Amino acid sequence: VFALDFDSPLSDDVTTGATLLSNAYTQIVGVSDEETKSEYCPADYAFDNDDNTLWHSHYNGGATGYPHSVTFTRTDSAAVSGMTLYTVATRAKKYHPVCVTVEQSDDNVTWETLDKEHRFLYTPRPSVRFAAPATKRYVRLTFTASAEGNTLMAINDIKLDGQQRETKDKETAKLSFVACS
Repeated sequence: VFALDFDSPLSDDVTTGATLLSNAYTQIVGVSDEETKSEYCPADYAFDNDDNTLWHSHYNGGATGYPHSVTFTRTDSAAVSGMTLYTVATRAKKYHPVCVTVEQSDDNVTWETLDKEHRFLYTPRPSVRFAAPATKRYVRLTFTASAEGNTLMAINDIKLDGQQRETKDKETAKLSFVACS
């Protein structure tokens, strides 16, 4: 007998050593679309750690269909290996994404695909482990399909997981003691 808990928040991942990364180090540098006219729901809200806010795709004056993407950078040295999407269970199923492509870039121009068309279950807290961790400066998440084939998307929070890495340009500090007499 076993049970599956689809409502649990992301925690330490024993198999990969990945841990929940703080969104305080995540900065949005690009977004395909967001609704800021009828209701204020920018992509920044998907990384604000507040389940009461949300990133909503653009719909004022005509809905913008899939794909919907967000590009971010991290100000720490973490390798991002997965994410958990937080969506409101009471919001219609048609707003929930169920497929994502993950890319990374050093310059925000040339992109390398890490995980293409990764499908995940429709649940209020779906977790996705990327096929390869994002280790470069920029990461782009492109959501390509909804649970019901709708054009609109709404995500309350995106929680990233991964590991802190040592940066290549760090140097070891040499400490010494000199007696002064």
